[in-house]
Parts: sequence; C-alpha cells; structure tokens
Amino acid sequence: MADWHGPLDDRDIMDDVLGMEKYMSDRLHQTSLEVMHPQLRQVVNQVENDTRAMASHVFNYEYQRGWYRPRAADQNTLSWFNNALNNLRSDIQNTPAPQPFNYQPLGGQPGQQFGVQANQFPPIQFGQRSYQ
Repeated sequence: MADWHGPLDDRDIMDDVLGMEKYMSDRLHQTSLEVMHPQLRQVVNQVENDTRAMASHVFNYEYQRGWYRPRAADQNTLSWFNNALNNLRSDIQNTPAPQPFNYQPLGGQPGQQFGVQANQFPPIQFGQRSYQ
C-alpha cells in the first residue's frame, strides 16, 4: 500500500473500493433484515445485490492482476466447514415451524414498560437447542 502522503496507484484504489463494497454489503444485509416495509426491503435487497456484484467485479479485477490472492483452505479447514454446514442443515431441518404468538400489551401500568413481560415469550426451539 502507498505511503499515507504519497500518490495512490491503481492497486491502492481498487483495494479501497473493494473494502468499501464489502462494508456496504454488510450494512445493507443487516438493513434488509430489519426493514418492515416490503417495497423498501425489495429496494434494499436490490441495492445489496448490486453492491455484491460490484465487489465481485472488483475482486476479479484485482485477482486477474495478481493484486489479491486469498489463501487456499487446507483440508482441515474444508472438513471443519463442511461439518459445520451439515450441522446447521440438520438443525434447520429439525426445527419445527414457528407457532403464532399472541401477546397482550402491558398498557403502561405504573412501574412497567409497554411491551411484553419476559415470561410471556414462548421458548425458541432450534434443532436440539432451546432458548428462553
């Protein structure tokens, strides 16, 4: 990378662009999970897809020039990752469908906040794990 006060070359610029695209993709993904309005969610998802496509394009540009060489995964890492994916797949397949939840607002009684009391939430079952 160039000296802080020196000129930027093409590699420095592309490294910065790729870092920005990765950051934007992460933020957009998190935003898409929290958007309530369906049309706005669709727009955010489209921008996220465009951002990922740009990041892929920049990565390929750098890779073709030898500027970005990710480390190849060794067999232990591949085995661990494959095992983790299989466990997740099993957990998802063994998770029952969510049940409708009917809560009653507290109504702002003195000493209580609006919302639901902690003991009103049903436990969450994910595969073999249960969360209260």
